[in-house]
Amino acid sequence: MISVFTIIVICLILAPTIPLVLYGIGRLLSSSHTVTRTARYNTTAEILWAILTSVEDYPAWRSNIDRVTVRRDELENELNKYDDNNRLTFVEYTKKDRRTVVMHIEQEYAKKLLRVLEERPYIAPGERVPQKKSTFTGSWTFTLEPIEGERAVNLKITEQGVIKKPMVRVFHRLFFGYHRRIDRFLKDLAKEVDLGILDKVEEEEKEEEEAERRKRQEETINEEDEEEEDEYEERPDESMIQSSAITPLLDNHMTNSKLLDKEWEIVKD
Repeated sequence: MISVFTIIVICLILAPTIPLVLYGIGRLLSSSHTVTRTARYNTTAEILWAILTSVEDYPAWRSNIDRVTVRRDELENELNKYDDNNRLTFVEYTKKDRRTVVMHIEQEYAKKLLRVLEERPYIAPGERVPQKKSTFTGSWTFTLEPIEGERAVNLKITEQGVIKKPMVRVFHRLFFGYHRRIDRFLKDLAKEVDLGILDKVEEEEKEEEEAERRKRQEETINEEDEEEEDEYEERPDESMIQSSAITPLLDNHMTNSKLLDKEWEIVKD
């Protein structure tokens, strides 16, 4: 029977070898991976697109994001080779002092969004620390597919990533899973969609547009009524036209009657 002391000694001997074993396993694993996740949301593609592209609002609904800054700095040189005035670059700061530099490379409104991203340790402003290896680099491709006949859309996210550190690779492969960050994003997104904030905004905008349309119709009707009234006022009075037409006839009749009277008097004489 093995004594407790023997077990403790064995553990002390094996403990330092565990990290070495994990490191060795990580070295054997591929550094690159591809993972895809799909989720259904009961909203429109336009509303979902607005949520995805409103990066300044991410801290309000993403559980692991502390703040977002839309800017460029000295650690983004690698990503800036894709620089374009129409592309958006922003930095996500997590609550665990990690930061991810993200750039929108390709956008097709309400259909497709391609992001290139790189995760780096947080560096406080003004500090000069040598750049370390990024924990994760890769891309996220968002594909929005509206469901025909329903007010719903399928969102597919495909991650193509590279994890350079062997220890991080083995933990993701054996314990966390490569899909962990996508699953968290989709879960947080579902909560934001369920709140229906943008749905209410869309309804208010439609109501305002409808009210504006009715107002324009009323103004058009009033203008037409005013034009008809002006046209009626400018039109001559029909009674005056009739009286002016009858007056010459009466005068002619009276003249003719006087001539007949004179002729009758002459005949009598």
